[in-house]
Amino acid sequence: MDKLPEVTITMTVDVNSLESDPVVKNSVNILDNLNDRDDVPGDSSTFDTVADSHSKIYWKAQSMNGVDTIHIDLIYINKGQPDPFQDPPGELVDGSGEWFAIAKDVGYYQDIDSEYSIRFYVNGNHKKKYTIDPKLQIRKKLNS
Repeated sequence: MDKLPEVTITMTVDVNSLESDPVVKNSVNILDNLNDRDDVPGDSSTFDTVADSHSKIYWKAQSMNGVDTIHIDLIYINKGQPDPFQDPPGELVDGSGEWFAIAKDVGYYQDIDSEYSIRFYVNGNHKKKYTIDPKLQIRKKLNS
């Protein structure tokens, strides 16, 4: 069996815009390393990632200016959405601030499409948290 890809989802935040625009999605870009052409920076309707069953999924956050710090506080499945993870996403213990989960095995029948939320804060300000709602699709296995 071939090794399944590791998916890295990178959230980049324009902190200056975030502080002046109350609509969070206008200040956040979410891209993944799979180079799917559907992701359009600045267009939150395209903030989606497609992964295979059992893929390792990593999330990391960064500021656009490289100076401000962005900390992911929580990643959770939105109410009423199917859970695409084997276990809830969790923060890595290596101090990197990255989060990790493994995609669920969805079998051969149908894909799982799920909306989830990433909650984060900026520059250590735990009192002011922001949320963005990207999408994740776990593809069904192909018959081999």
